[in-house]
Amino acid sequence: MANIFIRNHDLYAVVLEYQPGVGPVKVQERINLPPDVKTEKGFYVEVDSVFTGVFASKDGPVLFYGNEEYFLADKRFATEVKKTTEEYIFTLKHNDRTRVIIKYPPVKYKDYDNWSDETTLDFFLWLTDSLTNDQEAFRKYFTQQSRA
Repeated sequence: MANIFIRNHDLYAVVLEYQPGVGPVKVQERINLPPDVKTEKGFYVEVDSVFTGVFASKDGPVLFYGNEEYFLADKRFATEVKKTTEEYIFTLKHNDRTRVIIKYPPVKYKDYDNWSDETTLDFFLWLTDSLTNDQEAFRKYFTQQSRA
C-alpha cells in the first residue's frame, strides 16, 4: 500500500509520512512535499517519541500508536482521558481490555482565544469526545468513499 501523509495536530508546517499496515516512516516539512501530494484526513501527535494519530480508510477511522493499528469502526473500542494537574492519561480499550495507555502533559495555551477550547487543542480529548459524543459522524467522516 502507498504511503500517506498525515497532518500534525499542533503544527501546520509538519506532516508524518506513514505506511498503513507498517507504521510511521518519517516526519517531513510540508513545504518540502511535491505539489501533487495531498495530506490525508487525519491528525497525529508525538508523545515520548511515539507517534499516535488517526486517519481515514475505506474501512473507517484507523488509530495508530507506533506500529500498532486499531480500526475504530468497531464500536467495542472506547477511549477516556483522566486528568490531574500534572498529567493527563489517555486510555484506549477494546471490550474493556486496555490496549493503549499514554501519559502526557496538559495542553498549554488552552484559553488564548475565544475559538479554541481544551477539547479542540488536545488531540486525545478531541478523539475521546468524538468517539463518545458523535460516534456516527466521526466514523462517517473518517471513512473514505470508494472511487467509482
